[in-house]
Amino acid sequence: MATAGEQATAPAFAGTAGEQTMTQRFGAFLRAPAARGIFLMLGAAAIIGIMVGIWMWGQKPEYRVLFTNFSDKDGGAIVASLQQMNVPYQFAEGGNAILVPEKQVHDVRLRLAAQGL
Repeated sequence: MATAGEQATAPAFAGTAGEQTMTQRFGAFLRAPAARGIFLMLGAAAIIGIMVGIWMWGQKPEYRVLFTNFSDKDGGAIVASLQQMNVPYQFAEGGNAILVPEKQVHDVRLRLAAQGL
């Protein structure tokens, strides 16, 4: 027990008057003008990133029908020629049509016709 002349001292725990807690430090950081600028720049960067992502997603080429109802032999020759010309292609569901990017349909069709396909 403490006598009249002695003062009882409490053990020092984290969060006492001399120390700041993490939330207090973060709150003080958020109130600083520099922090507002940082968060404004981060927000602007996030918005720009989302806009670029949407734009890139919208840039996927539309595929159109190049040929339909072809024999397996002709289909193999067409695919081989497309690979040789480095033209991207897809098969329609069921595999009964070959699709190429919309902007290349007419050019590819003429080039394949020149090859006799």
